Amino acid sequence: MIQLTILGSSGTYPAAGRACSGYLLEAGSGDQATRVWVDAGPGTLSNLLRVAELPTLDAIWISHLHVDHVGDLLAANYALRYGDFQPPPAPVPVFGPTGWVSHVKPFLSTGATWADEADDGWTLVTPGHLTAQFEHTVVVTAGKPLVLTA
Repeated sequence: MIQLTILGSSGTYPAAGRACSGYLLEAGSGDQATRVWVDAGPGTLSNLLRVAELPTLDAIWISHLHVDHVGDLLAANYALRYGDFQPPPAPVPVFGPTGWVSHVKPFLSTGATWADEADDGWTLVTPGHLTAQFEHTVVVTAGKPLVLTA
């Protein structure tokens, strides 16, 4: 089974009572389900938390780098970093387009030194929290997300 939950569909900025672009894509069911948050526009995190918990996500996939598609990543990072999770959650991988690391590193690190670019040049590591991998096309299956491009 594949299910798509619309978390927001307002363009450019969140309109009153409407979040920007965001979707929860689920494949499979129960504990075997794969959950991917597709685009994290402003307001979508709140709507996501109505139907799923952040640590249950298998990945976050960002289609492009406009703020109406990435605006809630900072809030999600803070929720995973400072939320009341026991035990602390595993990192949630983030997939995005070319240039993602240079775009998001200052945004997620907010000047802190805990976000580091890995030696491969396309992975952003924030130990214990969001982890970003870039320049991949992924497909959601009944198992885990599959990387289609190298």
